[in-house]
Amino acid sequence: MNEIEGFVAHRIEATLGRTPKSIELLPEGITHRNYLVDGKYVYKRKNPLRQPFYNADADFHANTLMASLTHGPRILYFSKEDNEIIYEFLPGTTRLTLPVDDNALKAVADTLYKLHTSNITLPNTFNLGEMIKYYKENRAPIYPDESFETKIIAKYEDYHKQATLVPCHNDVVRGNLLFRESHLTLIDYEYAGMNDPLFDHISFLSENNLDDEDTVKRYFAFVKDIPRPLDENKVLTYVLAMDLLWFYWGGYLYELTSEQIFKDISDEKAARISMRRNKLNL
Repeated sequence: MNEIEGFVAHRIEATLGRTPKSIELLPEGITHRNYLVDGKYVYKRKNPLRQPFYNADADFHANTLMASLTHGPRILYFSKEDNEIIYEFLPGTTRLTLPVDDNALKAVADTLYKLHTSNITLPNTFNLGEMIKYYKENRAPIYPDESFETKIIAKYEDYHKQATLVPCHNDVVRGNLLFRESHLTLIDYEYAGMNDPLFDHISFLSENNLDDEDTVKRYFAFVKDIPRPLDENKVLTYVLAMDLLWFYWGGYLYELTSEQIFKDISDEKAARISMRRNKLNL
């Protein structure tokens, strides 16, 4: 058992009163490390420097809500002070597979709808502009076309001001989607906060490279909480604004950690922006 595994074992003993027999680093998890304990529990300790906008109360309340609806993992231990969470491991689940079928699209749309219409109020608002500003002020490389960036953020904020904010996950990436047949469990609520529900839907499509015309049309056929007809300019604005956000997020974390995966993400987002920017009517 190495030093980190020894620390995890100590924390499991201190919090759950159990002596672990096995501890395994899970392959999922980029910002924080996840450890599978005895094949039953997942231990995570969050690093505030890696997630400066983390709100523990929002994480706990959103996760607890979705667990009560059978769409989130059951929390066994949560510490706001120590940035620790232990939740049940869900065996027999699979990740999103490509090509994505309609059952998976419907499961995502329906699960997000339950979160968005839950009538709880989270204590924070997911603020894309503030996050980008922070990353830029803390060593993230600057996007080369400042004029375009300014226009995208302004357009995004104009749309966002008109939205009714609801509880959102805000990070609907493949690694946070666990399927058991057609049932979806949504995990990792560390970016949870009040937001435009469209953000979650676009997050799912954009962050999983599913924002081609056909998949967008198929997916929104299952979405219940976004008015029709879709404003295509708004959708593309949100796609580009998110790509800018995660471009800066990746750049910030690469400068902080020197881990190549963050630079790769930042470079990928810059390439996506270059491919899509000429389609937007500014």
